[in-house]
Amino acid sequence: MPFAAKQFGAALANHVLEHMASLEDLQAAWSELHRVADYVFIAVPGKGTIMGWLTPGHELWIKQVGEGTLFAQERNGLRRSGYVYA
Repeated sequence: MPFAAKQFGAALANHVLEHMASLEDLQAAWSELHRVADYVFIAVPGKGTIMGWLTPGHELWIKQVGEGTLFAQERNGLRRSGYVYA
């Protein structure tokens, strides 16, 4: 993103992160969001939702497990899990 570090007080990633192609892409996006914003808020579909399963393009399952910490799992089964830290 062409923004200065901490240019924003907050950023919202609303149903975006689950579309990242890999855990590495998620890590890069998560780091960049935290670079440009003081706080990052996310909205992602849960495993228990029908739309989470049926929407095309969902590559990852994502769950926030702590302040600034995400747990992500690739849906294609190649890699079962990984942590992404802010």
